[in-house]
This record gives sequence, C-alpha cells and structure tokens, in this order.
Amino acid sequence: MLTMLTAITHEVDDAETAVSEVLAQLDLANRQRNHSVGILTCYPEFLDTGVAKAICDSLPFDVVGCSSYGSGTADDAGLMALTISVLTSDKVAFSVALSDAMSNDNLEPLAHAYAEALDALPDAPSMILPFVPVADYMSGNVFIDYLNKVSGGLPIFGTLPSDHTTDYSQSFVLFNGEPQHDRVVLVLLSGPVVPRFYIVSIREESCQKQNAIVTAAEGNVLHKVNDIPAIDYLATIGLVNKSDIDTIKIVPFQVDYNDGTTPVMCGIYKVLENGSAICGVRIPCNSTLSIGSLDRDDIVATSGNSIREALASGKARAILCFSCICRGWALGMDTMAEFESVRDACGTVPYHISYSGGEICPVHNEKGELFNRFHNFTFTLCAFESV
Repeated sequence: MLTMLTAITHEVDDAETAVSEVLAQLDLANRQRNHSVGILTCYPEFLDTGVAKAICDSLPFDVVGCSSYGSGTADDAGLMALTISVLTSDKVAFSVALSDAMSNDNLEPLAHAYAEALDALPDAPSMILPFVPVADYMSGNVFIDYLNKVSGGLPIFGTLPSDHTTDYSQSFVLFNGEPQHDRVVLVLLSGPVVPRFYIVSIREESCQKQNAIVTAAEGNVLHKVNDIPAIDYLATIGLVNKSDIDTIKIVPFQVDYNDGTTPVMCGIYKVLENGSAICGVRIPCNSTLSIGSLDRDDIVATSGNSIREALASGKARAILCFSCICRGWALGMDTMAEFESVRDACGTVPYHISYSGGEICPVHNEKGELFNRFHNFTFTLCAFESV
C-alpha cells in the first residue's frame, strides 16, 4: 500500500527552523516505509536562501520538484510557501533520474535519463512523474511527445514550474534542492499501485459554441485559422490587434483534436511578426478552436468536482494536483479559493497541490485508452489507488 506524508513551512530565512518544522510534520521515524520519494514545490526565495536545499539534505531519500507560486496540503497553503509530500510504501518502488542538459536540437539526455530510471526499478513501471523546465527553445508538448516515444506510451503526469514573475525567470526544476533550468527530473513508479488521472479546465457553458478550424499549423505554431492568418482571426473575435498582443496571454482556448480524446486547453504565448501565434500546446491541422473564459466560480467548482470524482471509488490513498498558474491569477484577491476548494473536497485523503507553468496529464478517448497530453489553464489530478 502507498501512503503520502505531507509538510509545509513558511519559514524562508532560517533553515534550521524550517527543517525542524518539516521533519516534525513528516514524522519519518514512525511513518516512513521501505521505499520513498519526496516531491517538493516552493516559492523561489526558498532556493535563494538555501532553505529548500537544507530540507532536502535532511531527508534520507531523493527529493524532486520545482518552483511554484503557490502550494499546499490539507494542513495549510500559501503563495509563498514550501510544500513537501513523501510517497512511501513497502511494495511500491520509486526510481529517480536527472537528465543531462538539453538543447533545441538534442533531447537524447531525456532518453538516457529514462533508461537510467528504468534500470533501477525491480519491475515494469506503471507511470512517469516528470518535472520539465520552462524552455524558450521548446514547448512542453515536445518534451512529452519525446518521452512518450521512448517509454512506449507509459502514462505521464507532471508539471512545468511556475513563479511570481511575468517571464518565468525564477522558474526552476529541482533535484535534491538544486535548481535546474535545462534538465528534466524523472520519477518512475512500479508495484501495486494504480494511478488514475483527471483533468478539468472550465465548465462547458464557459466555452463559446462557435468553433473555428485550424487550417495551417506546425507543432505548437498556429499559422492560419479559417484560412486567414492567426492574428487576423484573433482580431475578428475582438481579442487582439497588432499593437496590443499581450492581452491574449490570459485567454483560454479549447482545442479539440477531433480524434475522440478529451479536448485540451491552450494559451497563446506570443504573436509573431508574420501573424502566426506561438501556443502552449500542439495545434494539429483540422482541429477546432473555441474561446473560453475563467472566473472564480468556474475555478472553485471544477477543482472541487474533480476531487470528488477521483474519490468516488473509495480507493484513492493519495492525491497529487497541479493547477495552472493562470487559474490562480484569475482568482484576483481571493487567492486561496482553489486551495480551499481542494481541501474541503479531499477530506481525510492526503494531497499535495501546487500551481503549474504547464500541466502534463493523460486524456481518455471513448474506449478508455490513455493519450499523453500537455495542457494550459487546466487543473490536473493523479489519484494513487491501492491494488
């Protein structure tokens, strides 16, 4: 059986105090089992002061994770917090690998890291938990597509980091407390545990019914919609003009691949001089776009309902959640509303939630088959169920 131990601290300056608080909450002497891995998410200042590293050094197992502008557990939550969860089990095994540095024309280190983690497992893996850097040279879906290929389609659930800046300049992947900006951290799980995946973004009624057709695209670059340049299409629906393109960054689009899988949410990161748009997810030709909107009620309702759906079987032993940082921004002054919704829905089941710079979670088709996808504007959830 797998269990999750959680701890949180707001002590960003005094490493000794922070370590003491975390160790007291985890109570490893009485609760740790034979196999363990730590997942840590924190406000970037915890990296600058060395507190995150001190906490990782105090633990007798590998700790992976990333920076995050907001995280929490059942006990507490905050935008400027450090949260750690420990997955621990006598029968479920974990293996961890840190890739070498990657570049826009070299993803081979990712394959080597996967092979390293795979070799360390006693049995075949059931899923991959990756922490992927924010990279100007490559969109998140490229990492996921490559990892999907080298793993043979193993379910992938993870996140990109987030932070409090507008350009993600303080966003890092973490391996044992050390920040990484061009490397991926992988965790593989094997043994008697079943991961169940759930995604939710906005309610159906919050999406416009007028769909547009993607008529030219390459990867995550959207060239034409309805046979006109992307920027002209955006102007026709009143979202952007050529002198003010930044407003589009906070608008969610629903992308239906028209292949029977659950649609994904997409953000537009940048509009190029030629009128094409850089998107957060892959945009296939002949997929359909519809514009959506996020508000507080949407965010609270969707996250809480997703938790309740995951718990309906009664088998979940732990829950890991990543929610898009844009959902946090959309809450305005009510910054804790989504965390409170998750807390209220989870009840006694332990969980770890953090805000994400890009969500990685499988989707289903009508047959129940899983397909790995990269998301924006989305609340993603992995419920670990015992066999």
